[in-house]
Amino acid sequence: MNRIAAIAVALAASAACADEAGTHPPGGGGGGGTGGRIDAGADAGAGEPDAAHAAAIAGRLCEATDLRAPTACPAGADFSGTVVANATTGDAATAAADGRFELPAAPGLRAATLRLAPGDAVYRASLAPIVLRDDGTAGPLDLPVVPEEDWAALTRTIAAPNALGLAAIVVYAVDGGAPLSGVTVAAGAGEGEVYYDDGGPLSWDQDAAGTGEAGVILIAGLSPSDPDRDLSLTDGVRSVTLPAVPIEADAITFVTAPF
Repeated sequence: MNRIAAIAVALAASAACADEAGTHPPGGGGGGGTGGRIDAGADAGAGEPDAAHAAAIAGRLCEATDLRAPTACPAGADFSGTVVANATTGDAATAAADGRFELPAAPGLRAATLRLAPGDAVYRASLAPIVLRDDGTAGPLDLPVVPEEDWAALTRTIAAPNALGLAAIVVYAVDGGAPLSGVTVAAGAGEGEVYYDDGGPLSWDQDAAGTGEAGVILIAGLSPSDPDRDLSLTDGVRSVTLPAVPIEADAITFVTAPF
């Protein structure tokens, strides 16, 4: 699974220690983390890298029809031609039908933000902040994209803001390898509307005492005029800060909050 570096240290230092961190994609796993960035470590579902892919940023897209399970990767999705871009370097590639993609490595960088399905007619654009290895590589990674029709159904059902130009963040609170319930947003949501998972793909509660069994927080209706958000979360005893979470208009940012 995708490893997350320790949240208590600076990004560069945490990236250097990535091999010591726990492993998990958004929505699962445990260990430490930095700003919710997915670490360079391999995800078992995406397969182990071979020699031809070891010098790249590689992974696969997963169709996320349920935000509580963003990397379940159900069979049947066709990602042919879906664009994956490194927003930090400007590199871009198109995914294969099974969602697999490969971007050039980014030597000299320790972190990057991947832009998934920008301008796509089928999928809502996603942002995935990741940590890179020392040589600028990462993966294989499993990264979620939400079908536009599923996103529209969700926001319509829970009356979440979904006007043109707004952004959203989905946060996965985890502790020791498991989703963490009872987590709330203490600061950073700003003008956004906050929803907590409540037992089903279309069941989200603004008035809940915190995250439900899946440990997921949806923040919708954010203005991209402030493109980096510092989020503070608490489980009532401990606090976690996710610094500079990137957002974009008409896109969903996926991050993990390890406690």
